[in-house]
Amino acid sequence: MKRALALVLMIIISVTAYADDSALDYELFYRGKNALLMISGGDYEGASGLIGCKEDGLRNFVEGNYSDLNDVQTYVAVAYRSADIYYIAIPVYEPTDTTVPAFVFTSNDGSSFSGLKYMTWGEVVSAYMACDYVLWCEEYIDDDMQIIQ
Repeated sequence: MKRALALVLMIIISVTAYADDSALDYELFYRGKNALLMISGGDYEGASGLIGCKEDGLRNFVEGNYSDLNDVQTYVAVAYRSADIYYIAIPVYEPTDTTVPAFVFTSNDGSSFSGLKYMTWGEVVSAYMACDYVLWCEEYIDDDMQIIQ
């Protein structure tokens, strides 16, 4: 009986930790996605205003890390918290493998961006799998996934 009760409590605690989105402003997903679209269209001024950084710094970051931002995807995005920093990761293309580049925004307070980071989708997956706090804007589900019943 004690074992069953302990298991139920562990499940409740882990689900609560996984689903707690009260500290992250969901608007960051939309601002990040819109900024990525603006960048892909060459509008660094608009994107820098949207995410709160200098245009030259944004341009240098993008040109130094991404070779092609044509035809970006903005459906899939995930946020996770690690060491009191929120990461909002948007894979640049459909994340069909671990090498797909991701545009990662950081936030120290959950309501505004504090930085940018380049990661591959594989690095993003590894990072959020180790976190208690994960929030999907739109989860990626591979079309080749098999459902076994």
